[in-house]
Amino acid sequence: MKMNRPFLTGVSALALMACGGSSEFSASLTGAAVKPAPVTTNGSGSVTVKLDGNTLEVSGRFTGLLTNVRSARIHGPADENNTAEPLCQLGAPQSTSGTLTLGSGSGSCKEFEPSGAQVSDLENGRWYVILENRNHEAGEVRGQLRKKD
Repeated sequence: MKMNRPFLTGVSALALMACGGSSEFSASLTGAAVKPAPVTTNGSGSVTVKLDGNTLEVSGRFTGLLTNVRSARIHGPADENNTAEPLCQLGAPQSTSGTLTLGSGSGSCKEFEPSGAQVSDLENGRWYVILENRNHEAGEVRGQLRKKD
């Protein structure tokens, strides 16, 4: 019996969730990574997402944005050249520098439980983190989440 790769990836993701195993993913946030139009900015940041079963943990920092953060979110599924709808809202101070967290309340990453397909997308590098503000509503900095070795 011949099995295809997406099926095996989905099975692997579900097995990871069922076993309660954890994986870590990280991203560097830059203006050059914003799509469809890169942003010239001194803003930057980094974020780490840990998936333990179907629970997310998030830690990160950002600095040097042109204006205060209005929204910090995880989006997917999309590769580094495309955009996608938000999956969940991160916590971030309305500032040009600060710390990223899971956030709280409805729509937050703290309340988000990814499906098997969404876990598969994360495992395959199809989630990204983006910080938006009033001057850059499509994002000032963005980073594609990649599995840490």
